[in-house]
Amino acid sequence: MSNGPRLGAGQVRCWSNRVCNYELSDKNVSLGSRCTVFQVDYLKEEAMTDAGSTDYELPFGMILSSQRRVNVARYLLEESPEPPVDVGDLAEGVAAIEVSKEPRQVTGEEKHRVYVSLIQSHLDPLHRQDVVRFDHDRNVVYPGANLRTFYAFAILLPGSNIQ
Repeated sequence: MSNGPRLGAGQVRCWSNRVCNYELSDKNVSLGSRCTVFQVDYLKEEAMTDAGSTDYELPFGMILSSQRRVNVARYLLEESPEPPVDVGDLAEGVAAIEVSKEPRQVTGEEKHRVYVSLIQSHLDPLHRQDVVRFDHDRNVVYPGANLRTFYAFAILLPGSNIQ
């Protein structure tokens, strides 16, 4: 991969049960040509110390630091709702992931807590990185050009608890 220093490599198991190789650099995540990012299981990963610098900045670094932002991407990719997605529906889906419930079982309080934080703290940073496109006027979200790459980074980083 020529898009920056190599940070890690390993294998992931795709939803189709194929094992695919990946490489992680500071610019990109490269997956095997027939590999998808949906519901991957972590199998093996090298330590991500090859960058060799404490000044190193990971793409999406600040937005990757929030599990709720990762859950937004997870919901949009794994649940595959038809765009545009109403922010209320997105909040319900993210809340369901966070409390391990079916969306219809999420309480109004759980949904409201997520909704407020999405509006106040999470959708604008995701929009700025083109992970999602947030239409403030219509209060809806569309998948952004970087959604799959962002989610791949989230899954492949050491310590990720996404399964």
